[in-house]
Amino acid sequence: MPRLLVLAAGCLVALVALLLFLDGGGAPSTGALQPAPGPPGDVPVESRGARVDGPPLAVTEDSAATGRAPVTAGVEASAGGEATYRGRVFDVLTNAPVEGATVRLVAGELEVTTRSDSGGLFALGWHEGIEAALAVDHADYRELRAPRIDLTRPAELGMERSGSIQGLVVQAGSRRPRTASVLLWNYDRDRYRGEPDQEVRTDARGRFAFEDVPPGIYAVGCVTADLPVAYETGVQVTPGAVTRFTLEVDSGLDLFGRVELGGSRAPVAGAEVIVLPAIQGTSGPVAWLAVRRTQSGPDGGFRLTGLATGSVRLRVITPWGAITHASAVAGEAEVRVKVQPPANLVVRVVAGPPGTGAGAGSGAGSGAATEGVSGARVWLGTDREARQLSWPHPRGEEPNDDPNGYAEALREGVADATGRVDFGAVPSKTKLLIVAYPPAGEGELISAARYASLPPGTASTERVLPMRARASLAGTVVDADGRAIAGVLVTPRTRLLSAWSALPEVHTDTGGRFSIPELPAGPVHLTFEHEGYRRKRKSVTVASDGEPLEVTMDPFAPLEGYVLDERGFAVPGARVIATRSQGGGEVEKRGNRADEFGRFKLILPDGRWTLTARATGWLHPAGSEVVVFVPQGTFVTLTMERHAVQPRANVSGEIVIEGTVESVPGLRFDQIRGGSLRLVGNRFKITGMVAGRSRVLVSAPGFEPFGFDVVVLAPGASVDLGRVEMRRTAEVRVNLRLPDGGPAPPSNVWLERLQSEKGGAPRGPKRVRLVYSRGKRHVAKGVHRYKWRLRARSGKLEVTRVVTIDKLVEGLRIVLQKPKGRR
Repeated sequence: MPRLLVLAAGCLVALVALLLFLDGGGAPSTGALQPAPGPPGDVPVESRGARVDGPPLAVTEDSAATGRAPVTAGVEASAGGEATYRGRVFDVLTNAPVEGATVRLVAGELEVTTRSDSGGLFALGWHEGIEAALAVDHADYRELRAPRIDLTRPAELGMERSGSIQGLVVQAGSRRPRTASVLLWNYDRDRYRGEPDQEVRTDARGRFAFEDVPPGIYAVGCVTADLPVAYETGVQVTPGAVTRFTLEVDSGLDLFGRVELGGSRAPVAGAEVIVLPAIQGTSGPVAWLAVRRTQSGPDGGFRLTGLATGSVRLRVITPWGAITHASAVAGEAEVRVKVQPPANLVVRVVAGPPGTGAGAGSGAGSGAATEGVSGARVWLGTDREARQLSWPHPRGEEPNDDPNGYAEALREGVADATGRVDFGAVPSKTKLLIVAYPPAGEGELISAARYASLPPGTASTERVLPMRARASLAGTVVDADGRAIAGVLVTPRTRLLSAWSALPEVHTDTGGRFSIPELPAGPVHLTFEHEGYRRKRKSVTVASDGEPLEVTMDPFAPLEGYVLDERGFAVPGARVIATRSQGGGEVEKRGNRADEFGRFKLILPDGRWTLTARATGWLHPAGSEVVVFVPQGTFVTLTMERHAVQPRANVSGEIVIEGTVESVPGLRFDQIRGGSLRLVGNRFKITGMVAGRSRVLVSAPGFEPFGFDVVVLAPGASVDLGRVEMRRTAEVRVNLRLPDGGPAPPSNVWLERLQSEKGGAPRGPKRVRLVYSRGKRHVAKGVHRYKWRLRARSGKLEVTRVVTIDKLVEGLRIVLQKPKGRR
């Protein structure tokens, strides 16, 4: 009997061990980070409400295959429903253990943190039954993120060492150190965009350093107070290495000019002059670093220093708010900017009937029989400012006092006893928005708006704004099953005179109810928006005693997923783009960015969508696009590969004016493929270009553009493109005559490029129209010097002739004739 009891106990222990083994998922498997079997989706969480969506991932590696010491256990069960998760952190290049790495397990608000020891080992206590995301950080290594790990398996975490950049900022020629702000951008498809990744300040010796920089290709730029922006692209950072280079800052050029009224030479004092340099090969954030500002003096003159070589764009804002754009070349002769004279505007606010249309009050004297609204507040702004305007403003507050940020008014005023506001000088020939707010305490009227464009002149122009009666609108938003939807954004829009004006936006409460208390009586267009639902539009007529509105919204299926690398770790910040084709060849795009654990979420309309991912330093392999059918597909995983870093190439050459050795002013380079340009006299040098086939295109004001021959750039190569001469463009003057010899009236005259002259200029115009001048001639500037087909037509007379343009000023005498066969 005792033997039978011992045998039975042994069988029971073996059975319990087998059950525990099967419940634990078996022995650890080999391989890299792999999705565990089973359908993706939400996993129920037992404690603290934590939840992580998506397939579980395992961080494992076969110790026998790698030769590293095996980790003794993954999770060891302990009392109280907790377990110990163990692993090892090592350097992927040297296999050496990484000491001091911060290892975190995260599930919602639940987080546990520890550090690896001298052997790279770590142990973390975790709650059984709760799935977790993994985060590993170290000051000298790239961060690691896994959206979900298998806690039943030991972890072997290989980290890639980061690099650093050290440099020196000096002034070109003197090599004197300069104090500057130095910025660092990472590349995105051969360009750098957005805010810089890091920013440092040089010391007294002009030295700077960027530490803990992930391997890849970067751009480094520096900004000083009085010198042009200097930048270097194609800066390569390798793991564990220091990249050193020197940034040379040019002395810069001056730009001076005058601001004058159009039609006269009267100076404009106090105008703000903004210069936007055309920096080659950069995007908006870098170009804005080089912006310079000043104001015109009493004589209308202005002067700006520290500009880079090349053309610049001018933006002039007059004291009365008019905006004028012009172009110039730094270092050239004085530039004169002509601005439109101001107009004088008088606004009269009246209490108009609810049905007042857009045509009411179109000029002076309109609405004379309508009572004016005394005390009304009137806001005047440009159309550009109007796009930022949240309207109407709450009663009792000034438009500029709202913390949510209303557009700054160009002018503001309060109506007198007759409802009139005299604004005086305002921009002419500019689309202006006029908004009138009711007086404080006035509850019967609602704000009004209209657009106006005024001719220049000294005489006052009156515009009338009728204000409608106030009404309200209420309703409920539900889904297809009749359940209330909370948090729906309700946006009303109404046609007030000639302006589309945005009204206050509201959200539905927990019962799906909304109420808009201040609306103009009449037609209103409503838009309903909520994440996960199709946008709904509805047009209603608002009245003081209207019935409540009920709106039904149809749901969308959210699409979620991960962006992972080939080992299963997250690619933080990757942009996921969903595209689909629509009728007429149009392409619809939706996008969102992955979080630090590689998770993303998209709300897509039903249909077939193609998903791709983009991230700096990463490559979405060709042919690996994921096609999903919404709403059938609800979860996807996108895999990205590390982009192979290749040394950038350098290109140089020389450009002069035809027949001389003079440099060409205002040069602009295109298709330099991520490189940075430096001009020194006639010579140019482009550093940091992407390897491969390339053709640099060059243009300049007053010169024919051209393209260098196509070259194949090898990684790290330096190619000299040689010397080229740029030809000046011509001015064509056509003296058009009638058959009797008399001068022809203004006619349609244009030049068409011949098919045989396609190679004359790679970016030249195909058609040039000539303009009738005061000298009774048709003139066109900037014409390329080769053969053209000239066409002219005036009434029933016309002529077609092939002409050759080979002079800087080409004069042609053309006689109009009747077409053959026409009497």
